Amino acid sequence: MSKMLISLAMVFGLATAAPADDKAKENLETWSPKAKDALERLTGGLEKLRSLEETAEFRMESDAQEMGRSEGQKLSFAYLKPNRFRFKLPEGEAVCDGKELTVFKTDIGRYTTSKLDPKKDIVEQITQHMGPFRLDVGNGLLLVSKKPRDRFVQTFRNMDVTGRETRNGDACLVLQGFAGVPGGWIKDDVPVTVWMRETDGLVRAVEFDLLQVAQQTGEQFQNATYFRMVYDVTELKVNEKPDEKAFSFTAPEGAKKTDRLYSRWGHTGEGASQFVLSGKPVPQFEGRTLAGDTVGSERLAGKVGVVSFLYVGGGYTSPGAEELADLYAKYRDRGLEVIVVVQGDVDEDKLAETFDTARAAYPVIHEGGYGIARDMECGSGGTVLVNRDGVVQGRYGGFLTPQMTESLTKDVEKLLEGRDLPSAKPMSKEEIEEYEDQTTARFTPSSQVEPLNEDWLREAWAARAPDETGNYWSSGTGPQSDAEGIWVRHRNSVRKINLKGETVAEVPMPPRKTASQGYTPPTPFLVGAVGRGGRPGIITVETIVDEESQEQYKPPVGAIFAAFDEQGAELWRQEIRGEQHQQPQHMTLADLDGRRGDELVFTCGSAIHVISSEGELIVRKPFPGWPQWLLVQDKDGDGRAEVYVRDQMHLRRYDFRPAGKD
Repeated sequence: MSKMLISLAMVFGLATAAPADDKAKENLETWSPKAKDALERLTGGLEKLRSLEETAEFRMESDAQEMGRSEGQKLSFAYLKPNRFRFKLPEGEAVCDGKELTVFKTDIGRYTTSKLDPKKDIVEQITQHMGPFRLDVGNGLLLVSKKPRDRFVQTFRNMDVTGRETRNGDACLVLQGFAGVPGGWIKDDVPVTVWMRETDGLVRAVEFDLLQVAQQTGEQFQNATYFRMVYDVTELKVNEKPDEKAFSFTAPEGAKKTDRLYSRWGHTGEGASQFVLSGKPVPQFEGRTLAGDTVGSERLAGKVGVVSFLYVGGGYTSPGAEELADLYAKYRDRGLEVIVVVQGDVDEDKLAETFDTARAAYPVIHEGGYGIARDMECGSGGTVLVNRDGVVQGRYGGFLTPQMTESLTKDVEKLLEGRDLPSAKPMSKEEIEEYEDQTTARFTPSSQVEPLNEDWLREAWAARAPDETGNYWSSGTGPQSDAEGIWVRHRNSVRKINLKGETVAEVPMPPRKTASQGYTPPTPFLVGAVGRGGRPGIITVETIVDEESQEQYKPPVGAIFAAFDEQGAELWRQEIRGEQHQQPQHMTLADLDGRRGDELVFTCGSAIHVISSEGELIVRKPFPGWPQWLLVQDKDGDGRAEVYVRDQMHLRRYDFRPAGKD
């Protein structure tokens, strides 16, 4: 899938900003009289509803190479007046029994419960915990909103009724016009078609035509005849009372209740969000700009600072460049300093063109962006605010939407007036640990591997050791060890963890000046005792690539391990296939069982694997995080090596104990 498609997938994974009255009023003036009548039918239909149940699907469709019709993401909604409802989405659930609102996030296995405030928009209350919500065009989201018409209209312009069709078994009015893609990630309006049920105006489907956008950004779309994103209401029940159980929440097994759900990618609530760096001095950084200068944190001295991370690459530019240019022009004379840090892979000429178009007078750092983002706890996208004393005031997660830009402007005005933000309050140790745990869970990919003797590796302990932002693409610093313990990177310091899992020392690291954006491939061979009887030899690693891929860069899909003795005779061969274009990494040879011969231990995707000295795959254990490195050594002196694995937030130890062989 191209980078453009990945970006678009992010669009619909995060979804929309809060409704804006001015935007809705402006858009409505472009609607035809027939379209306005259809809108009134929708509004009236929502007002008359006593109950509603709907099942919907969101998918992408295209006849381009590597595309075709996808299965889509399933969404469902149940509602019973006045305020009982349940949203069920791939990323979680929002459930209300009329008095309390519970929001559960699937990716982190956490939920929070709060009293429903009847005076506030319900969508905003859900957003406060879940982050930016799904499509504004869904009946469920419209139904619980205080201003459903404004929420719907803000997305669409120049709408007109162009005919009648049957959609999902209902006679529907067909409305066509243009729409801003929800979330504001693609600013230009794209052609859109809406099917509204004739009887009550309820939405049955919405299709966004993104072919022209796709052809501008992806070579595989040049010969395509269609590329659309579809929101399809597949089932709809009106005024058929739902089961009462639909509005009660039962926590899934292993789910944990928390006071707060932290959002890394999106923005929740009004104003900047508190995060790990809140109330602390801004981390030191510097990088080379498009103008050839070296710019960094020293430029913020005595100024109100806005450090924003934008993505540019694959024909896509995240929003925010123009908005930040306007903000800088408005407040520069009052002491505002804006620094933009670019993440992505694009040449300097294209970058310069992008920011010239945005009329950007602020410096744009284009080298070491990923490293600076990690130090600023921004991962991929984010905007950090700093006061005149150099103290971090808070963060906006993700890329700048119109709602976030408006809120950011208000925060800048407060800082220029000398007022600190509520989000500048430092987080407690307990809050930081909960934030880190949620971050680890968020970056844990859903494993599709089938466990194989996973109880053979038993976790002995897990010591907290977060590596910078916890991003899975941050490989961090590899392991170093001595006779007493293991040294691991902990943000801007190094911790020593002893063999009981206790942190016994911590040494500060010097500030980062530059950071590589490259990737270091795994070791191409290993040396140890291999084969029957544990003869000295080597194991080579040959990467398997997807030969059918049409991309210029053919992604890896696995690897072949081959063992040879010192004379070059092949002893065994084993092929390992990865999940989600992964290949074996972090490979090492060590004696796990105390018998002659070393076992091969490595990670592949989201699992730890063990191959015996005779070439048999004997363990495949799903791992609760994204493995960044592993160390396999006999640290406790019992003659059998332990397995130490480092993920984003923990260093874990596993002991190899085959069933029936110990």
